[in-house]
Amino acid sequence: MSVTRDEVIWAYRLLLGRYPESESVIQLHTQCANIEALRKNFMLSSEFSKILSSTKKSTFPFLPLDVAKIEVDTTASNAQLSALIEKTKAVWTRLAVKYLRLCRRYLTAKRLAFLLLIIYGIV
Repeated sequence: MSVTRDEVIWAYRLLLGRYPESESVIQLHTQCANIEALRKNFMLSSEFSKILSSTKKSTFPFLPLDVAKIEVDTTASNAQLSALIEKTKAVWTRLAVKYLRLCRRYLTAKRLAFLLLIIYGIV
């Protein structure tokens, strides 16, 4: 099954960051056997290589294919859960206070008080 016109256009937009230059290139790419072949064509193109080489590694984070499996805890004691909740609450409160400091000049005292009540879970 070949790929559709829309799939080709989206491949251009997502992988090359632009729209196709002509209807003829769209038609050319619709002849790919499947999405995998289309993706391979784009990712092996010189244009994609240029985009990849000009992108900072920090903005295009690839993991190596042989990255080690990460073990994730899926259980926690009540003490661990309480500590997690307290830490999350502290971080969100700190972020909210910073945000409110920025917004203070735009908020009336009454609105500011109401937001603080919401943040601290009183309302």
